[in-house]
Amino acid sequence: MQPIWASSSSSSELAYRGYVLERAATLGHRTPAAWILAMIVISVLFGLGHVYQGVAGVASSTFAGLYFGSLYLATGRNLWLPILAHGFSDTIALALIYLGLVEI
Repeated sequence: MQPIWASSSSSSELAYRGYVLERAATLGHRTPAAWILAMIVISVLFGLGHVYQGVAGVASSTFAGLYFGSLYLATGRNLWLPILAHGFSDTIALALIYLGLVEI
């Protein structure tokens, strides 16, 4: 079994923040407003990628995307902090499910 850190968190952050967010901001000529708008749009897309989790999953994933995107922008577009935050989030969620404290 591949660890969550090596698959979900790193690949999501590389794809959504490291690639798609960068391309979307480039469409707006990389102005500060373009970065913010791109982060919001990409966060919604990230949330919609979790539609299998229902409305609550889409909403929570959208807010998580906003958080991870904010970390990415606040650190000067460094992916390490969002990857670590996403990994910790996934690890905690998996532990809560495993312990029976959260139902899926």
